[in-house]
Amino acid sequence: MITIPAFFNQCVSRFPVNVFLWENNGNGYEGTNFPEVQNQVYQLASALIRLGIQKGDRIALMSESR
Repeated sequence: MITIPAFFNQCVSRFPVNVFLWENNGNGYEGTNFPEVQNQVYQLASALIRLGIQKGDRIALMSESR
């Protein structure tokens, strides 16, 4: 069975120009493609590691709800 990270990495390779996420920036919608999201994921993971977060630690995710 494939893991979620492995599946995501496959999608990055297969769809490098496809939009992964559309966001309303106030002046319309702006797309973020798969490689850009992958870069954001790596940056977040790096920041968590620098903060000392380790496998098995619990963290909270807070986001705007609409």
